[in-house]
Amino acid sequence: MTTKSPIKLIDPTGSTSGQTPTSTGPSTPPAWGNPNAATLNGATFASPGAIGGTTPGAGTFTTVNASGLITPSSTVGIKGTVAVDNAQAGSIGEFITASASGVTANSAFNITSISLTAGDWDVSGAVQFIGASVTSASFLASGVSTTSATLGAFGQNNVLQFTMTSPSANHLPTPVWRLSISSTTTVFLVGGTTFTGGTMTANGIIRARRVR
Repeated sequence: MTTKSPIKLIDPTGSTSGQTPTSTGPSTPPAWGNPNAATLNGATFASPGAIGGTTPGAGTFTTVNASGLITPSSTVGIKGTVAVDNAQAGSIGEFITASASGVTANSAFNITSISLTAGDWDVSGAVQFIGASVTSASFLASGVSTTSATLGAFGQNNVLQFTMTSPSANHLPTPVWRLSISSTTTVFLVGGTTFTGGTMTANGIIRARRVR
């Protein structure tokens, strides 16, 4: 390969379209060649799989963004974790929970609560009612609500409404409620009861899983 006047121009004789000047070492002139990503600048890279191929190249990414639909194989899907750990805040699978015990029960009362950030959540819980010297109870309810000490709408509560004599330990789960929110929201585990004689307390747990 020779140079022409002006000296900045390189003689393309012997080259083909797409080739670039490539060093052949400190003692010989550069030569025309095809760029090779596998040995670029002395570094070695794994060869990627062909676009649309059935065997993609292996690789690790810190962040992957997609502006279109991601469609995994219907039989392979997206691999789940086998580790006993938790998804980070804001990621699908994030899990929030809280519990409380010995809460004084009345017609509608908060047992505990959680704070959920914006997103699409499945929320559920369970309440245990414990009566001390209670003669009878005619109403027990458990639910999840975004309004303090208020049983929510249909689909947020489970209710038992019949006379129970000497109730001592009744367990009542809530429905699984979908909650889609655009800002941080407090969600309450709410209980409710009507009883005669003695006292009633409640234990409870509320949990939420980020779906998307």
